[in-house]
Amino acid sequence: MITHTPTGRTLRYGQVAQKAAGIKLSAESSIKTPDQYKLMKKPTKLLETPPRVDGSAVYGIDVRLPGMLYAASKACPVFQGRVKKYDADAVKNRLGVHSVVEFGGPEIEAGVAVVAAARTPKPSMLVMAQVINALRNMRSSFGPFSPGLSN
Repeated sequence: MITHTPTGRTLRYGQVAQKAAGIKLSAESSIKTPDQYKLMKKPTKLLETPPRVDGSAVYGIDVRLPGMLYAASKACPVFQGRVKKYDADAVKNRLGVHSVVEFGGPEIEAGVAVVAAARTPKPSMLVMAQVINALRNMRSSFGPFSPGLSN
């Protein structure tokens, strides 16, 4: 559907295509020869390559924002499984831990995530390692999918 916003008039694409097919051109357009190409078959600089090679490229994982939190998750290893139990109190009182979140749904596997803040101005992989370690220490367990039963 094509809509002319100022007037609100609409046409179906088929109506426009039918009218366009009936238009007679005054002259047949010519196809460019390779010597007339401006971009095709010309070398182009790959502008993103130098930053990738020298390490200066900034990716999403490199972004650091004030007050940023980090999360690590552990999902159920069984298809359509769900969280049976976990001990959030074992992790919640650790320095930097913000929250423990249970997740799941019809389109994703169930699991548990630990959300924590960095303890240093420049967070490192050590922070993520601490969050992951806290998650492992939660002693979570998963149960099989049981239609009609709730935990």
